[in-house]
Amino acid sequence: MVPEHLRYAPTHEWCKLDGQDIIIGVTAHAIASLGELIYVELAEVDDDVLVEVPFGEIEGLRDLKDLISPADGRVVEVNKRVVLSPELLVKDPYGEGWLIRLRRDAAVALDNLLSAAAYEALLRKRRSR
Repeated sequence: MVPEHLRYAPTHEWCKLDGQDIIIGVTAHAIASLGELIYVELAEVDDDVLVEVPFGEIEGLRDLKDLISPADGRVVEVNKRVVLSPELLVKDPYGEGWLIRLRRDAAVALDNLLSAAAYEALLRKRRSR
């Protein structure tokens, strides 16, 4: 079950609006597909992030995942706890396991992202292939 209050990208990132900021994380589904996590690399504070461009990566024993931004913005905070302890992503991917906080342009909306129900439907469709 994915949290209802978040929005989701088909590339398995989640987003939460927080005033002028967007908090971005990665879904439990994506984390589980990587296997045991080895490392997390994220953009730095003050980096510009562009929509559909990687802002970092997560490596597990089974796979490597590029982290794709669902919005344009400037990084205002990075969750260093996740970089130092990737297992935090497994324990709490939708809370303490957030990745970056972007300061968004005023015009940026998350209308192009999926609701929780639509994201779950996407996962079911991919599993049935």
